[in-house]
Amino acid sequence: MTLPKIYVAIDTPDVEGAKKLASQVGAAGCGIKLGMEFFNANGPQGIEAVQKSASGISLFIDLKYHDIPNTVAGAVRSITRLAPDFLNVHASGGPDMLKAAKDALVDEIAKRSIKT
Repeated sequence: MTLPKIYVAIDTPDVEGAKKLASQVGAAGCGIKLGMEFFNANGPQGIEAVQKSASGISLFIDLKYHDIPNTVAGAVRSITRLAPDFLNVHASGGPDMLKAAKDALVDEIAKRSIKT
């Protein structure tokens, strides 16, 4: 899969508006970025609704994880069920937090991989 070079920030709490915009930018070959405002207003269900409205759109979930390593690892494990192409963590969380996030992501990807 080739990822888009342009991601459009959809910074709104409005699911219907986000769905409409996602469909439009997806048709133009762009990806979307959903951040804290959208996620806090609508949760994972809101992201799923936007994904369904723009089937196959590339997704960047921008929640800026920054906490103790165990908490960030748990957040990464939880968000992977939405299959984002990108998510972010703050480097200022330090090497232990970054490693915990990476390890959690690798573990979740391995769990979802098809075994042959």
